[in-house]
Amino acid sequence: ELIVAPGEADGLATCHGDPVIAIDVPNRILLVEINTPNSRGVLAIAKDPSALSFAASSGIGIYGETVGTIAQQNGAALAITCGAFHGTNEENPGSDLAGYAMCSGTSYGSEHLPAGNKRVELHKNDLFYITDTQEPVSEHCTDAAEFRPALIIDGEIVVKTGWAGLQPRVCLGQSDQYEILMLVMEGRLFADGALGASVLECANILKQHNAMQAINLDGGNSAMMWYRGEYLTRSCDSDYPDGRPVPTAVIYGTN
Repeated sequence: ELIVAPGEADGLATCHGDPVIAIDVPNRILLVEINTPNSRGVLAIAKDPSALSFAASSGIGIYGETVGTIAQQNGAALAITCGAFHGTNEENPGSDLAGYAMCSGTSYGSEHLPAGNKRVELHKNDLFYITDTQEPVSEHCTDAAEFRPALIIDGEIVVKTGWAGLQPRVCLGQSDQYEILMLVMEGRLFADGALGASVLECANILKQHNAMQAINLDGGNSAMMWYRGEYLTRSCDSDYPDGRPVPTAVIYGTN
């Protein structure tokens, strides 16, 4: 089993020139660094869509947990932030899911986000589908999350204007080879010049990696990527160095 851990892949780069951070052969994961003029991020290219799922905090509705904690509780190797939550419960941050989510066949939440928001669904055939939140959840769906905007649908970039600000971003997509694309861009780290990325920048990065479907997920103070006990991206919130507690996370592989 070959695992080139973070920090041991110096000098390796992809055909796009992105530095390789780690190679995980058992889980079929390639982790690469993404650098833009105003941000630094990590893209996980995961080859096995059947190893992807969405997972809930063990205290969903009562308390949230970091993406790393959710990943460890589910035996996953890799995790990123998932759907939206209400930030008004200061005593139990990350407890209140906003919108609908499905985690390995279990539904959470009953309030669908307003019209114009989108839902990403992973179906039993291991393919991604992006639909409006007002549409019924497919009977073939195993996992789902709601946010906005959609970035790429059927290979075409659909986000044109708006969401142009430089912010920490979290995006999820699937390539034409059915690979899972998990992108987290840092932001609001002004001392380091990591201001953030626009959603169009994220869409272009994912398109460069042949994304057929992609959606923007909950970024901002929540944006984090965790891999095998280590956070590969930095939190912009000094109160939450491991990222804010959240109700759900996108998880992949076996730790």
